[in-house]
Amino acid sequence: MDETPKTSPAEGNGTSRPWNRLGAWQPFTGSGIGAFAAAPTWRVGSWVLLSCGLAGLSLAWLLWSAWWPVVAAAAESFPDSPVQLRNGSLDWKGDPSRILSEAPRFAIALRTDSPASTGRIADLQLELWRTECRLSGIAGFVAFPWPAEWNLSLDRRDAVAGWGAWKRPLLLALGIGGGIAAAIVAIALAAVLTLPAWLLGWILGRGVTAGGAARVVLASTVTPSLCVAAAVVGYGLLWIPWPFFLVAVSCHPIATLLLVVWAVVELPAGAASAAPGTPEGRTARKKLGHANPFGTKEATQPAKPDGGSSGRKGKASNPFRR
Repeated sequence: MDETPKTSPAEGNGTSRPWNRLGAWQPFTGSGIGAFAAAPTWRVGSWVLLSCGLAGLSLAWLLWSAWWPVVAAAAESFPDSPVQLRNGSLDWKGDPSRILSEAPRFAIALRTDSPASTGRIADLQLELWRTECRLSGIAGFVAFPWPAEWNLSLDRRDAVAGWGAWKRPLLLALGIGGGIAAAIVAIALAAVLTLPAWLLGWILGRGVTAGGAARVVLASTVTPSLCVAAAVVGYGLLWIPWPFFLVAVSCHPIATLLLVVWAVVELPAGAASAAPGTPEGRTARKKLGHANPFGTKEATQPAKPDGGSSGRKGKASNPFRR
């Protein structure tokens, strides 16, 4: 009798380790991300939606806590006499060059009579010039000429009332836009990295399909997106300066690529990644450690010949035979 201990599929591919027991429910390790190759699409989609939603929520929080108070203070700085914006020219009564409101992350300045900018006092600065509006930052500035068709007249009361009416709808729109932008980035990375992930799996003999490679790439975008959301919160709380914030955002594609490589390497050799519900998909899920936990040992072992009273080897005896 063969006494060699048998290794289960879960033990063979490393899913018996404590950090991999969640299977296709945690996209934080190579084995966990690789498990999404044979998992239903809604699982990876749920994680992507969650990470994109948190990215949009973190952006909305940053705007609400760091930018919106600056805009509200700038509205309070409007003069009592109306500010005229006509024919593409801003006519500001009073001091023509001053800081309307400032904070470490955002500031609003008035430069109607200054020949040049007096410098940047915040990470991002909005400057109101006579013929244009400038958004200046670390890499320079972008100028937007005042539209010639605009004909506005605002005093302090109108500015405060207008900002109070629009600040929440604008915040909601920008937060949703940030989540949609994060989803677009995830889909773009999946479109670019699916073929390299499939080729790497083919070279390593992992047997991953194109659909499985796409799910692996999408799952690999979750952790970088969550890191970007955490960086946004840390930036808003003044925990990290802008250079580290930019590094965290720019490293998102690189981190996704590294996680894709890690996940494909961790896939078991020859494991298929077909869609669940098909014979290939059920075989792949067993290889990734999703075997039926209610199966019995007798049901999984081949039948042995019966050498009982029937006297015929290789045939089971009939219990109802006299």
